[in-house]
Amino acid sequence: MDEYLDWQGRPIPLENPLSFQAVFEDFLEQLDEELRPHRSQWIVPDPFDIDRVEKFFELKGGVDICYGGVGVHGHIAFNEPPVSRYGKLSLEEFSTSKTRVVVLAPETFVINALRAKGGEFKDFPTLAVTIGMEIILSSKKIRLFCDGGTRQQEAIYRFEHGEIDVSYPVSLLRNHADVILTADKLSAMKAIDG
Repeated sequence: MDEYLDWQGRPIPLENPLSFQAVFEDFLEQLDEELRPHRSQWIVPDPFDIDRVEKFFELKGGVDICYGGVGVHGHIAFNEPPVSRYGKLSLEEFSTSKTRVVVLAPETFVINALRAKGGEFKDFPTLAVTIGMEIILSSKKIRLFCDGGTRQQEAIYRFEHGEIDVSYPVSLLRNHADVILTADKLSAMKAIDG
């Protein structure tokens, strides 16, 4: 799971409609009680206890299944392609990334503001705390869902046909033993035609 952070790096309030935690808790409340995972079975990353997620899963013996989507440039969670004028992360460094605070890429900021707030950029979060690729890649199963249309076409194509590279993080999942990417026809069009 990710969570948006305010401009000072603090989690946004649960009352904020953008809160991933609030949306997840609301989803859980809609499940029949006998199907609902107990609070002890899930965790939200905390920018002030950054190792919390890794410690949690270490105690639990790992992750059984990881659900997620795919961002415009193939990011999984907010593991966006690392861009720095000071150097390049290797595939190994990126694959072993841990929970961390990230500045959202401009593309992610724009697309998320369009989807969530109709293009209202004022006060939209520019920071987030995200689980790292290490947790995702170590999951026993990974299930990805894509219905973003044209904005996901290149990322899905890179997952299916591109080289494994940090420039499209979703490509790192291709060699996972049990990964399934489910997409609608428009989102998958380039991968199907490619």
